[in-house]
Amino acid sequence: MKKYSRTLEYDSNFSEEEIIRIFKQIIDCMEHVHKRGIVHRDLKPQNILLDEHSNVVITDFGIAYYNPEIFEITGHTESSERLANFDFAAPEQRNSKIEPKPTMDIYAIGQIVQWLVFGETHKGTHRKKLIEKFNSKRMALLDLIVEKCLDNNPNNRYQNIKEIMEDISNYNSKRKSNSNEKINKGIDIDELKEKLVDILDNICGADKQNKKFESYEKLNNQQIEDFLENLSENLNKLQFFSDIGISKLINDNFFDYSLVNKMYYEELNKLYNQIKVNAPELKSSFIEYVKSAINSNVYEIPF
Repeated sequence: MKKYSRTLEYDSNFSEEEIIRIFKQIIDCMEHVHKRGIVHRDLKPQNILLDEHSNVVITDFGIAYYNPEIFEITGHTESSERLANFDFAAPEQRNSKIEPKPTMDIYAIGQIVQWLVFGETHKGTHRKKLIEKFNSKRMALLDLIVEKCLDNNPNNRYQNIKEIMEDISNYNSKRKSNSNEKINKGIDIDELKEKLVDILDNICGADKQNKKFESYEKLNNQQIEDFLENLSENLNKLQFFSDIGISKLINDNFFDYSLVNKMYYEELNKLYNQIKVNAPELKSSFIEYVKSAINSNVYEIPF
């Protein structure tokens, strides 16, 4: 066979992307193996080679089990032979009377992922979760997959690689659906927050040293809602002004230090109307945030 320069080795600097890429390649390879009636039985990093492009190659089928219904010659091993390396092997492989099944390799895949993240396999209870190192939605999914792969009861594991792929596919479909829903609604929460913070920083001033106005009293939720509801009409009245003081848009209790570019009020109005139409469940939070930003500029009595 072709000579490969290296086997899969642990690297504490493995990125999330690299771990997921290796995992996907392993399950792709093992799906082909299992479909051909072969159970590897000795799946471990030393038996995973990497080519010059870091592509995975599964090797060493020396103690693999070959389904006699598919293969006339079953190779060098019988179903009763067991695996010597127990770091990655399924617990039932200690019993020589257990018939080899793909669930054995699936257990090993779970251990390999655990090892890729932490440099050690899992034994006993209270498995160290992958999200302790990579706190992301994708790794949270991989955590669930590893948990099921490593169940001591083979009947509770994935029964084949296809089931793992189905879980990944369902996750991707759900994520895509959520993404499409956001696009259809025209709302992206993270983008909304960034826009709102930027707009209010420009209207109110980003800090106390950069105040655009001061108020003699705090506004309540109803006053803020009235301000937002009337913003479009009030801006139309001031159509000939390019810079506007907040006192012109709320009430006379505000003292303007500087005028604000009309564009920022227009952006606030656009964002508020977008929320009302597409995500009304966020309206109260939106009002609360605007209130806190405006009320931070309340005049402080010096005694």
